[in-house]
Amino acid sequence: MRLLSGAAAKPEADAASPDLQRRLNSSEQEVKQAANDEIYEMARSKIWDPDPSLKGKCGWTRVGLYLGKPSDYDASIQPTAVGPELKRKVNPTGSVGVAFVPNAYVTVLLGLTASSYTEPAVLAADGQSEQPESTRRFMNFTFGVGGNLDLLGAIFR
Repeated sequence: MRLLSGAAAKPEADAASPDLQRRLNSSEQEVKQAANDEIYEMARSKIWDPDPSLKGKCGWTRVGLYLGKPSDYDASIQPTAVGPELKRKVNPTGSVGVAFVPNAYVTVLLGLTASSYTEPAVLAADGQSEQPESTRRFMNFTFGVGGNLDLLGAIFR
């Protein structure tokens, strides 16, 4: 490459620059990627990694109570001991129990849920109500496992 001054130097520098420009761009990208990796690693070590000196010292803070309102659902219910199973809409009143959070990503729930469903009226052959509509209540055990969206981010990173 010839050294020229002024405007005449620019065309020759541009002609020689595509390869040089590619190398500079790849170097800049490598430097940016290294800086991003370093920032990510620093944040992960400061925020997400547990302090090894705290193991066994904060276990009691991982257990708590929960109170909730589950959503309605359909279930096959056998209203009598000899009758067929019928599909009914179940209306949970509320749920209460123990929550265990072993880490920042997972929650395990174990408790009881109070629910009810409505048994429709049974009509006699003459059109008069033989048995009125009734609400039946029951309790069932509840088990749940939940997580947060950070877990999905870690999986699909």
